[in-house]
Order: sequence, then structure tokens, then C-alpha cells
Amino acid sequence: MLRDDKKTLLIDTNCSVAETMDLMNRNKVKSLIIIDAGKLVGVVTQGDICRHIISGGALLTEVSDCMQLNPIFVSSNHKTLEIKKLFREQLITHIPVCDQAMQVVDIISVWDYL
Repeated sequence: MLRDDKKTLLIDTNCSVAETMDLMNRNKVKSLIIIDAGKLVGVVTQGDICRHIISGGALLTEVSDCMQLNPIFVSSNHKTLEIKKLFREQLITHIPVCDQAMQVVDIISVWDYL
């Protein structure tokens, strides 16, 4: 089961861009994992939101309008070396761990390896 401190990194697809920005600010993170009914559907970063706003996107738009599709994720049987390589090569700070149904069961942070 996903720990409460990691649940702060999740947001539903129907949340607004403004709500997403607020959650990022409150939790001092630069990206969030987007779920729909508990299933991984995307990721959104501060950069994605900036590009959305600069291109005329509204703050009340659903975050799904500016999220990245096909996010990087791992299964629970991924090896530590593979995960470290993903962090290093993809320059990301969080990787969702999903079961076979794409339900987010954990979130690995780059800080877990420091």
C-alpha cells in the first residue's frame, strides 16, 4: 500500500492546473504523477505547466491537458541498478511503481538512493 507521504505526489486527471500548482508548492516538488481511478496515466512537471500558461492555457484547465503521456514507470521486480540508470539518464526525480493493472503501488524517489 502506498504510504501517505508518497500519496502527496499523486493528482487526479480532473484537477485543475491551479490545483496542481498549489499541490506542487505545498509539497515542495517539481513534478506530480497523474492518475485516473488509481491507474497511472501521465506525469506533469513545472515546465509542462509553464509551457501551458505561456501558450495561453488557462489555470482552470484540467491538468490532463498539459500532462506528459506515456510516463516512465517500473514494476516491483525492477533491479536497483536499472532504476538508478533511469534516474540518471532521464533526469527525473520520481518513478512510479505499478502493478500489472497499472495501479500505482509505490513511488521511488531519487533521494532514496542518496
